[in-house]
Amino acid sequence: MIKDRVSAVLLSVLAALSLASCIPADEDGRISLPERPAVHEKAEQDPESSDTGQNGLTAPENSAAAEYFLEGMGEPLGRAYRALYEGIFNYEKDIELPENCVSQEDFGKLLYLVNSTGLCGDPISPDYKIYVNSEGYVVRAAVEYIRTPEQGASEYSRLLSEAERLKAAAAGLPDDYERVRFFHDELVRNCEYSSDGVDSHCAYGALCSKKAVCEGYAKAFSLLCQLSDIPCLPACGMAVDKDGVQQLHMWNKVMLDGKWYNVDCTWDDPVGAEPQSVRYDYFLVSDRDIAATHDEDRDTFMRLPEADDSSGSWFDREGRILHRSDDIKKLFREQCRICIEDGMPDSTVRFRCEDKGVYSQVMAELFNADSEGSKGMVTLLQDFLSADRRLSYVLTTDENMLTINLKIIVQIPDDADEIVYG
Repeated sequence: MIKDRVSAVLLSVLAALSLASCIPADEDGRISLPERPAVHEKAEQDPESSDTGQNGLTAPENSAAAEYFLEGMGEPLGRAYRALYEGIFNYEKDIELPENCVSQEDFGKLLYLVNSTGLCGDPISPDYKIYVNSEGYVVRAAVEYIRTPEQGASEYSRLLSEAERLKAAAAGLPDDYERVRFFHDELVRNCEYSSDGVDSHCAYGALCSKKAVCEGYAKAFSLLCQLSDIPCLPACGMAVDKDGVQQLHMWNKVMLDGKWYNVDCTWDDPVGAEPQSVRYDYFLVSDRDIAATHDEDRDTFMRLPEADDSSGSWFDREGRILHRSDDIKKLFREQCRICIEDGMPDSTVRFRCEDKGVYSQVMAELFNADSEGSKGMVTLLQDFLSADRRLSYVLTTDENMLTINLKIIVQIPDDADEIVYG
């Protein structure tokens, strides 16, 4: 479930730099432009007097994630960010940038920062040009858009409406942990991983079209957390699937109780499973926990905080860590009983193992066939069989995260005399 949209963004950055190199250069190799009037610095305007853009809207304030990354980068880059962000939000085809604020070398990183942290979706076409002055600074970007300003305004309004609805639904929960879990579960249950359509790379795709790639999941999660005043950042980097294939990927880092954790809603959404299936394998985990499959960028423009706490995951909070001293079959049997007889919401048994030794022990005792071809889990489930009940299960595991997710399926057989299990 490694997503491919971020690579397209980076390719557009490379395209921009390549286009810039086609602009005639002077004798010392600098790319030059005719003299232009001083750029009007929009960041210094009175917000109440700011003109609306072609979409009829006024660009909102920078997101909390943008402010986090911009802090310490210097005021010139902050002004360049704001000019680029406002220009894209307002569907300007020629975006003027404050002079001597962002170099040609840094423009791609700045655009990526805007794309990752802005609230304006993802309307830019990969075909755009940048213009730089004799000092090597970008002064203008000529861009095209995938949507019309009217489409953008309509989608933005619907996006905020849906996000506010979910914020209101989470407001009554007891704490930020429950709210973050609620947002995670909503995205996993209601969004389908899909690269179809222009909306799949932004928050609108995840929350409104209900189809998105990793970028859409991460941006939607960031938006929901921001509306609830929960610190949350997009995390960009590489991910490795079970076959060892590396691709660019986006997930999140969120702060709870003063500590940062990783959350990957995309990887907690099992492909091919029923819509209500949710995992917590990548929910509130540390950098160490996630390191086997996720490698974050060490980009100077998007430097992420360390997530060094390993005790904040769903498994820790819910007491679902298996240790060497535990009676594994007894613990699984009790959770199966709760699923079958007490009707847990999604009928799923979830555990994380203390180490690889415990993980191997669980697999051997419950799920690997013995010399007679029987399975411990099948034997365990026989305790709950009756003439009016058929039982089966679906097992999903993550060896890197040492997690086991067991969905118990209870059915009433057509023929009560024929009981099938396994």
